[in-house]
Amino acid sequence: METPGRGLDSSQGHTTPYSYTTTAAATGDSLSLETMQERLEAVINLSQQQQAATDQRMQELTDHLKALTAQLSARVPTPTEAPPRRTPFTPFAATSSPPRDRPEARLKRKPLPLGDPFDGTRSMFPAWKMTMGFKLQTDSEFIGDNAAKWVFLYNQLTRSVQQLVATYYEKGGPEAAYDPAAFLEYLDGLYGDPHRQEVAQSQLERLQQAPSESFTAFLLRFEQKVALAGGMHWPDDWKLTRLRNALNADMKRYSVGRGISRTDFSSAVAMYRAIAVDIETYHLDTRRKGTSGGQPATNRDADGDLPMIGAHATGTGRNASRARTGRGPPSSRANWVPESVYQARRAAGVCLRCGDSDHYARACANAVRMSNLGAGSPPALAPPGKSQSPGEE
Repeated sequence: METPGRGLDSSQGHTTPYSYTTTAAATGDSLSLETMQERLEAVINLSQQQQAATDQRMQELTDHLKALTAQLSARVPTPTEAPPRRTPFTPFAATSSPPRDRPEARLKRKPLPLGDPFDGTRSMFPAWKMTMGFKLQTDSEFIGDNAAKWVFLYNQLTRSVQQLVATYYEKGGPEAAYDPAAFLEYLDGLYGDPHRQEVAQSQLERLQQAPSESFTAFLLRFEQKVALAGGMHWPDDWKLTRLRNALNADMKRYSVGRGISRTDFSSAVAMYRAIAVDIETYHLDTRRKGTSGGQPATNRDADGDLPMIGAHATGTGRNASRARTGRGPPSSRANWVPESVYQARRAAGVCLRCGDSDHYARACANAVRMSNLGAGSPPALAPPGKSQSPGEE
């Protein structure tokens, strides 16, 4: 009997679709048709089951994606929500350390560096106090609790200051609370100046720029006095009025007609800086005009020669010293003459100093007394055949 759906080919020894169709059509086998219908229905049912499983899986994935989206939306604030407000900075307030088990309390940076310990200089105490207050709040996690901050502040004092506050430090402050803010206030009572602002305001009113003081150096002094007087937030027009009144005569004269702002402090200071540079450049150019090739002018003699100085200077004594230094009245000694001229005067019996024949060197108007010469002056010379007195040359 033939297999349903297949036919037997006697010539080839295997089944073929052709033989099945011919046999099924010839015999009218109804069982084969029913089997084909059952198999078709089974395939359709399997396909429907697979589609249902696929739809169910897709629904589960969709629900999971919606859940993740909802969680993400809960963490990120919506644009309509206001951002969280930051806590204002209070440098001297005692703050407790955040719990170490919270994720936001984990350390993500290095502690701030420290400056020099406070040595008792009153003018440096306000800046040191501000630095310590900022350090205690910013690096609270690194330092520790209030007791650790108490020790930290004590270690930021020099030995001389520690000796003065040792009793207060050992007692732990009021009620032994070891409050670092109370420690800072105690130091402020010792080294703070309650009248600092009034003194700075008084000094600011009397502040004046020196005639030879640069504008940059004066501006530093001016801004320091303004800060000590509590005027960093004063109106610009008020600060500019103080600044204009304190300038020296040159700055005021060169500022006329320059259109300097009276309401904007920054732009006015920039203009004053430019004016100061112009004034300094003018003074430098004026100094250069009095020099030759960048070298200072030097006094020259009648022949245009430079005078010899130091060990090369001629002669000794007071007149020689004057000739070497170029100071004092000109010497009355005769000008230098060549040796040939000197010997000719000597042979002719004329004055060795000026060459006139009506007098000798001792009566010459250019003669110099021995008392005016130094102890090391050379001896006087006399004409041939004549003797010279000790006072003649």
